[in-house]
Amino acid sequence: FDFDMGLRSTQAYSRKYTEDNLCAYRKIYSEFFKLPSIQANVSVVFEKTPSYIVYPMIPQFLDKVCTWKPKILAILRNPVSRAWSQFQMEHNNPKKNIWPDPQKFIHSVDEEIAEFVQYGLLRGPYIHRSDDYRDGTLSLSQYIRRNTTSSPFRFQNATLTQYADLVEKYQGERKGDLFRGLYAPLLLPWVKSFSAEDRLMVLRFEPFVTEESDGNRTTVNRVLGFAGLAVKDTAYNRHPEDGAISNRRRLHGKRRSRKTKVQINNNVTRHRSMRGMNHRRSRRRLVWKLKRDYDPMPTKVREYLTLLFRPFNEFLYELLGEEWRNVW
Repeated sequence: FDFDMGLRSTQAYSRKYTEDNLCAYRKIYSEFFKLPSIQANVSVVFEKTPSYIVYPMIPQFLDKVCTWKPKILAILRNPVSRAWSQFQMEHNNPKKNIWPDPQKFIHSVDEEIAEFVQYGLLRGPYIHRSDDYRDGTLSLSQYIRRNTTSSPFRFQNATLTQYADLVEKYQGERKGDLFRGLYAPLLLPWVKSFSAEDRLMVLRFEPFVTEESDGNRTTVNRVLGFAGLAVKDTAYNRHPEDGAISNRRRLHGKRRSRKTKVQINNNVTRHRSMRGMNHRRSRRRLVWKLKRDYDPMPTKVREYLTLLFRPFNEFLYELLGEEWRNVW
């Protein structure tokens, strides 16, 4: 099989798509894929765009534009850890002497919780002042100050479909660290569009990484089978010239990288890692590691966010099946 990645995201097109220009967008987007080789079953082409999950119009757009019936793979991480990781990534720039400050994260959460109340995802009133002791949804700052053990949230008595409608109304606002963790209402449009034809696979991030680090290829083989590819039991054979690996994770081996000289045009010599050159032929065991080691999340912050996401996580087994009960 041929693998291509880094294809253009549909996100820009889906925002301007209407029934009148559907044919034009189908032609534009299809040109990024090798349709003859896909139709002949000799090529597998894919692209990855995590932000697709927050745009409810994209599943319908893909279903109408991609006539070759693509399959969708979603990997979900514990929403609490995901929010902290996103914040750390966006506020970590050592070159500019910018470091993630937990107080900034708390302030950001306070602002986003206020928006959740405003748009009906949580019930008000929103309590942020220290002298306000009404019954309502507490900000993270107030939850930390009061050191309470009771739930700081008042949730809507809503169904998953009703929450999905509220999430769609919230689309015009900024996409903060918390919003992308409301997995069940965000996934509902994808399930409706793709699950009936077995074109949607949803996996948990944590066991996937653990399996890979232990050399267990069970989940990898499930993904390969889902994509219509042959199951493999050898080490990764990705070549560095095949495309950029994610900035957030790398495949790490236990062998030290050593340099060698490579001859290129005009007799100019440059150095290149032997580990990269031999990557395709290597049979040594590789393990997944997070590229960055972030500071741990403060205990009260983790408590607060765990309570926030709990009812939304409970919708996952209603949407995806029993295996998603009490996963986080």
